[in-house]
Amino acid sequence: MGATLRMAVEILGYALTDRATWISYAGMSDMRIVFEDAEALLNQYGIIAVNPARHPHVNAFAAGISLRGCWAHRGRR
Repeated sequence: MGATLRMAVEILGYALTDRATWISYAGMSDMRIVFEDAEALLNQYGIIAVNPARHPHVNAFAAGISLRGCWAHRGRR
């Protein structure tokens, strides 16, 4: 994604990017956000813990911690 932003700067173009990438590259030029906070841009993520009986190689304990963290009040922000 960083390469996409660099290219947009070089050709004076536009790029669609996520907030985290934007923040990490925001100081590299005089780029600015021209469109944000629209429902059409909502990018939802989901996580699913797989069944450790069917997939014994997974770390079910760590998956449980991750899931609980996401469902905690702080993780939902």
